[in-house]
Amino acid sequence: MAKPPKTKSPPRTVALYDQHLGLVLDERYRILAPLGDGVLTTVYSAEHVTLGTRYAVAFLKEEFADQKTVVEAFLNRAKSQPRLSGVHVLSALDFGVAPSGEPYVVKEYGEGETLGDFVKRHGTLTPRRAVALIRQLALVLQELGGEGHRNLKPHNIKVSSEGELLALMDFGHIALHSSAVPRLDPWELWLHKKPELNDVTALSLFAFFLITGRLPERSEFTIPVGEYAPDEQEAFARLERLYSIGRQVVSPGEATMESIVGLLGSDAIPKE
Repeated sequence: MAKPPKTKSPPRTVALYDQHLGLVLDERYRILAPLGDGVLTTVYSAEHVTLGTRYAVAFLKEEFADQKTVVEAFLNRAKSQPRLSGVHVLSALDFGVAPSGEPYVVKEYGEGETLGDFVKRHGTLTPRRAVALIRQLALVLQELGGEGHRNLKPHNIKVSSEGELLALMDFGHIALHSSAVPRLDPWELWLHKKPELNDVTALSLFAFFLITGRLPERSEFTIPVGEYAPDEQEAFARLERLYSIGRQVVSPGEATMESIVGLLGSDAIPKE
């Protein structure tokens, strides 16, 4: 008796359902595609349903939605974001609560790519280019005054295709319960300890990161020395000094943005 022919099972597929995709918030903002995922938020691109204007929408993650202090800090951060002329801030424009109960913030989309993606795509910077970019950051932080940014890391900075600073985004430190600290990304683990020193600490970390492509180990108190042309050695010495200041400072008054701008010298990014 002939055996019945074998039938092939259909290929297995994994259904990746994302409840946010296609969602229209407040009858205005249609969610298009994921942009990034952080400890607190998931960020999507979105467009206005009638105007077609592009936005970024950050949803507070579900596990934090019932933590009143985190929700309040998330929304207050959006309300208090400043605006600057020239090199500007990607400001929050609107906020609300999705049908699922997740608080969200609608922000300017902004051109360019994040500094983290830029370094991943192009590799590390020369000392002169690193000094120039960090000085641009310090100038914006100096103009901000007050509490500054307090959440400065590569994925909160937009740069042009040439690596020039375009905008800062996602201002403000949001304190998490100690049980959440192990979930923080490496940058947040560095910045979480002393929020009032975040900007100084962050700039010193950029001095290390832009040259090496990584964060320092806790035991690394100097930047690994490379072989640089004479015109790059002075810039490297400035980065070393900045990194040293950031590792040693213990109170806000010990290092000001004005002093850091002075340390870094000219802000012109050298053309290669």
